[in-house]
Amino acid sequence: MYFCRDKSYIMESKQIQISIIGAGNMGGAIAQSIASSQNQKLAFKLSVSDINTAILSALKTSNPSISTSTSNLE
Repeated sequence: MYFCRDKSYIMESKQIQISIIGAGNMGGAIAQSIASSQNQKLAFKLSVSDINTAILSALKTSNPSISTSTSNLE
């Protein structure tokens, strides 16, 4: 739970789904940065899709918490 400064409302924390299409230079860097962040206040599930399975396996090896797929529909 998060409190406003004046404690007038309470915001429940929820798990956020973050999906990145493309695991190339930009998408891979963004995914690794998000996955390696240690923000305890924010719970998230990270998934990355790309047609290149070699890039996906390297990304998954570097951080097993990342969910990978070759389809954007998953």
